[in-house]
Amino acid sequence: GYFEQSHHLHLSKLGHEAMARFIRMIVTSQPLPDDMDVHSDWDTTDACHDWFETGSCPFEHSSDKWTMREITALPGRYALDVPSAGWMKVKNDFDDARTVYLAYLAGHAGLYSPVIARFDDEPGVILNTTVDDYLYTQKHYTKTTAIGILAPHSEVNIILTLIDSTLLNDNLGEPFRLLGVILPDPIAVPKEIGFGTYFVS
Repeated sequence: GYFEQSHHLHLSKLGHEAMARFIRMIVTSQPLPDDMDVHSDWDTTDACHDWFETGSCPFEHSSDKWTMREITALPGRYALDVPSAGWMKVKNDFDDARTVYLAYLAGHAGLYSPVIARFDDEPGVILNTTVDDYLYTQKHYTKTTAIGILAPHSEVNIILTLIDSTLLNDNLGEPFRLLGVILPDPIAVPKEIGFGTYFVS
């Protein structure tokens, strides 16, 4: 098949070959515009801080109970466990305002604790950790949600507050699991998107 049989998250060798052929067909069938700046760096337009694959979070954050852990269902992939309220300091190094997105794990109702995310004392946004589609009821999924707009060359404390800690107290669910922080190009991203393929627990 086109995906690895062990977890269906990554393309197999066959999948990579098929994807390469498809990309080559697109690239070779379209002429390049005369004014295209082919030397533009990716990081001049986007900042994607993703520790899903590295296990290394670049931001200062609550350190008493927030811990990086390897996800049992997918060895070699990591999430920042958020079992209690806390904060993370994020900076916008761009010359324009950027929407800040948080990436996190979601699943069937009650699997992951939902949280409210907010900038310092501003109103918060609920990060819904439930995937409504019944096809995903026994699986994990990644979601990305916008939580606010950060002014150019400024930093903010992102405050996370658990909505329902009784799940954790009764050992019925998992803590909120944070995967990354994204500050994309201002024109590019919808309010909430899923990225990556769900994986079986």
